[in-house]
Amino acid sequence: MKHLLEIAQIIHRVKGRKSDVFEDGVGGLSSKNSKFNEFYEALLAGRYKNDRDAATHLYGCSPTDDRYRQLKSRFRKRLLNTLFAIDQYQTAATSAYERAVFQCNKDWALVRILATHDAPHTAADIARGVLNTALKFHLTEFVLNPARTLREYTLHHGTEQDFEVYDALVREYSQIFEAEVRSESICHRVMLHHQLQTTPAKKEAFRDEIVQASNDLERLYEKFKSPDLYVNCVVIRACRCETERDWNGILAICREFDQFVLQHPHFQHHKKIEKLWLKKFGAYLHLRDFSRGRLDAERLLQSVPEGDSFWFMTLDRYFLLAMHTGQFAEAKAIYERAANHSKFRKLPAAEREKWQIYDTYLNLFVYRDGNEGGTVKLPGKNGKSLSESIVTAKDNRLLAVHHSVVQVVNAIAQDNYIGAAGQIDQLKSLANRQFKTDQPGRTLQFIRLLQHLAKSGFTNLNHNGTAQAFAELRRIPFHYSGVVQDLEVVPYERIWEEIVHNLQGN
Repeated sequence: MKHLLEIAQIIHRVKGRKSDVFEDGVGGLSSKNSKFNEFYEALLAGRYKNDRDAATHLYGCSPTDDRYRQLKSRFRKRLLNTLFAIDQYQTAATSAYERAVFQCNKDWALVRILATHDAPHTAADIARGVLNTALKFHLTEFVLNPARTLREYTLHHGTEQDFEVYDALVREYSQIFEAEVRSESICHRVMLHHQLQTTPAKKEAFRDEIVQASNDLERLYEKFKSPDLYVNCVVIRACRCETERDWNGILAICREFDQFVLQHPHFQHHKKIEKLWLKKFGAYLHLRDFSRGRLDAERLLQSVPEGDSFWFMTLDRYFLLAMHTGQFAEAKAIYERAANHSKFRKLPAAEREKWQIYDTYLNLFVYRDGNEGGTVKLPGKNGKSLSESIVTAKDNRLLAVHHSVVQVVNAIAQDNYIGAAGQIDQLKSLANRQFKTDQPGRTLQFIRLLQHLAKSGFTNLNHNGTAQAFAELRRIPFHYSGVVQDLEVVPYERIWEEIVHNLQGN
């Protein structure tokens, strides 16, 4: 079911009209009473969680029933066939580079189909077009495969000189392709191990690994000068700076990369550029540099398609930078920019929940000013508060931790110490289920700080346990690279200041 939904969403996003997805006629999608129409509409509306839901709704039968299995099979084939009719200018590709990749993929499929059906002349003609585009945009894979096809074609329909030209390309780009595959393997292994580093020993091993990876990639790039190799090399260098907390080093690497892109105007691979941008904005966040971060964020928001996943990701990092630097009015504007967009509701559930958590922090630092009780909520769609559903979130309890933290602060502000103690108990329960490590991160340490505060009866801020817990929190450096477990919507020290202020003011 998830495969069908994935394909249907691509086609709906690109082609839009239902009549463009399936041909007209009896039983086609254009017929209001067709099962195809029901299936397509319900799939996009999210009414089916699995095959059982779909089979029950469409036929009142089990998923193994022949009627449902045949419908699903034919439906899937039509969806896949429709993908071949998508034009490159209908896709989300925004750069000449990405359009070139899309067209090469499409044309190379045609070459293989034509070769299979014994049409060598037409296949060779299209292969030449793929080869020329690939050479212009440094697409190694699409140089290598067409060159091999054309080398074989010259055996019967070319000259010895033609053969030597294509053979030289095959030999040259075979080495480049092997180097690029090697660089991908290094990058992917580093990313995998980065996710698994939980103990001091693993973290130390990871530091050694990333130094070795960086050195290996630099040697590969020096030998082959491939743009793909350069990007992988730069990403790993930025990761190395990140592990060493060298934020200015990351910014220097990103400036170097910007110059590379200017010198290679045909290389505009947005997915790879996005990785570097996230590293850059992470540096701004840790340096608390709102001025430069805002300039880059606004410039980037003008260049990416409004409402796509990276547009929301940009707003996410922009929002956090505003909150961490105390620019709460700016943060409010950024939040509204995201939450009021028509595509906000189409974000994955975990992303929507994260934005809802952001709303609760805005309630704490912005919306309560000038309002009694401090419980003002920004209205969401249809007048419903965007933060109401957080309490029932079951698939992401780490976000529920943040919701409870805000409730603790609100309860203390209202002299509701029983309520605050209850929320702290809930935090302890959540922490026991979520944090399975002997090395406490900042979130776990902040929960321990709140526990000490509750034990002191919310009266003795200088209690040994409380003071020691706060000192320990400050010793753990803030580090956020997009992992929810490390998320701090505002620094925990700033939340503690708010709690202290409320207690002393009472």
